Amino acid sequence: MDPLTKGHYPLSMKTLVGNRLPKFTKEQARAVKGSFDFIGLNYYSARYAKNTKHNSNSKESYSTDSQTDQRVERNGTYIGPKNGGSTI
Repeated sequence: MDPLTKGHYPLSMKTLVGNRLPKFTKEQARAVKGSFDFIGLNYYSARYAKNTKHNSNSKESYSTDSQTDQRVERNGTYIGPKNGGSTI
């Protein structure tokens, strides 16, 4: 949300993602800041998450940037009913 509300990425994102982030010119940053009419947030599934250290052997990617281990079950128990593609 920071690019839309502040015109730049948050420091934590710059630190974790680095050079893989697209660069904004000053003009682009001014144009995107506050450019939204409505912001909605939807989520369709929940996950258990815990912090993980960055593994230097793993390839940096969207799925590793959050430095979390995300699971849909813990100790053999699912967080909720399986979806199977239909709305719960």
